[in-house]
Amino acid sequence: MSNSFKLILAILLLMGFIFINTSTSNAQPPPGQRGRGMPDSTRIVQMVDDLVKALSLNDEQKKKISEIYFKHFDELKKEREKHQGNREEMRKIYTESREKRDTAIKALLTDKQKEAYDKYIQERRQRRGGRGPREG
Repeated sequence: MSNSFKLILAILLLMGFIFINTSTSNAQPPPGQRGRGMPDSTRIVQMVDDLVKALSLNDEQKKKISEIYFKHFDELKKEREKHQGNREEMRKIYTESREKRDTAIKALLTDKQKEAYDKYIQERRQRRGGRGPREG
C-alpha cells in the first residue's frame, strides 16, 4: 500500500469514528434534562408519590391511582409503537389518554382533592413553561 492510500484510509476511519461518536452522543438528552420517552416504573412511582403528597391521598386511592398511571403509560407505549412517526395522531392519542386518565383519577377523589388535583396539574404545566398539556 502506498503512503497516500494509508493516509486517506486513516482520515476516512477518523472521520467515521467522529461521525459515529457525535451522532450517538447527540441522541442523548443533556445531563439533568428528561428525554421525551415514556417514564420507567421508578418515575411513575415518583409521579404517584408526588400526587399522594399534593392531594393527601389515602392508601386505597394511592393504590388505584398507581394502577391507573401504569395502565396509562403502558397504553401510550403501545400506541407510540403503532403510530411511530405520526406526530399528529400521537398528539391526539396523548390528549385522549390523558383526559381518560384524569377522569378516572378524579372519580376516586373527594371534591377538595379534585380542586387540589386541578391546581396541581395547572402548576405543573406552568412550571414547564406552558408548553401544552403534557403532564406525566
